[in-house]
Amino acid sequence: GDQALLGGVGSICRRGCKLGKTQAPNQDNLGVVSVGAWRLLAVVDGHGGNGHELAAVVLRRLLQEAVAQLDLESGRGALGSPPAVSRADGGAGWRRVCAAAFDAAHRQVLEHHAGTALLSGCTATLVFASARRVLAASVGDSAAVLAVRRPSGTGFEATMLTHDHRPAQERERSRIAAAGGRVEEDEEHPGHGRLISGRLQLAVSRGVGDLEARSSGFVHTPDLGPAGPQGMDLAGDEDSFVLACSDGVWDNIPAAEAVALVGGFGREGSQCAAKALAAEAQRRSAEAWGRGQADDTCVIVAWA
Repeated sequence: GDQALLGGVGSICRRGCKLGKTQAPNQDNLGVVSVGAWRLLAVVDGHGGNGHELAAVVLRRLLQEAVAQLDLESGRGALGSPPAVSRADGGAGWRRVCAAAFDAAHRQVLEHHAGTALLSGCTATLVFASARRVLAASVGDSAAVLAVRRPSGTGFEATMLTHDHRPAQERERSRIAAAGGRVEEDEEHPGHGRLISGRLQLAVSRGVGDLEARSSGFVHTPDLGPAGPQGMDLAGDEDSFVLACSDGVWDNIPAAEAVALVGGFGREGSQCAAKALAAEAQRRSAEAWGRGQADDTCVIVAWA
């Protein structure tokens, strides 16, 4: 569904269409939580037969633990309120928050959904944003982008907040090999690799779930993105927004183009922008896949 969540925030989660699976559930999911002057955004994308169930479990636990840890860090003064998150600890506070949140999601799956998660899992992306600072963490390929209006006033500059985690990437391939796992060429997508572990052939190298691949280098360790644990500072008086989406968007629309489309709607049009971006992504997905197929698509637009 779609909904306007908070002022300047729009979101939509649209089910795709898979060949021979007309009733397949939407495996994408999202959440937005207000934490004082900040917003905590989360996007998850399930895969495997039980991916939709795990995505819902992981989303809920990830947000619960992140909010609890943020409260704890605020008590320490490391992630205190306005004017901005303190940089005095070198980002250690955000690193602790992310480690605890992703560990909690993994434990929830391991202790209560192990059978469901043996051959299914999900990606996960967290973004913590205010008008002055943005921090991010992710596993898999649900990505987030920061868009800031150019000084000239003409359009927005897009900056990636997250890294994708794919088996063919050199650092991921090396980590998988060190764990005793292996990566093979994806015959359907030349240049891409898959992490091979028992019955699993995974297109991502990090996530929550996929327990059969744990001994082969598949991990839930969050990556804190290009900006690292200290995040990215904003001036506080500029037009900016965060765009967090599943790969249903990013596999079909480049970040710069997505930001231009969303930015054109302005702050008041955030919900319309989310719907328009999701619709365009699914239109392109259907063209690329053919036979009326389209990927599940999840979008959060959050203006500062």
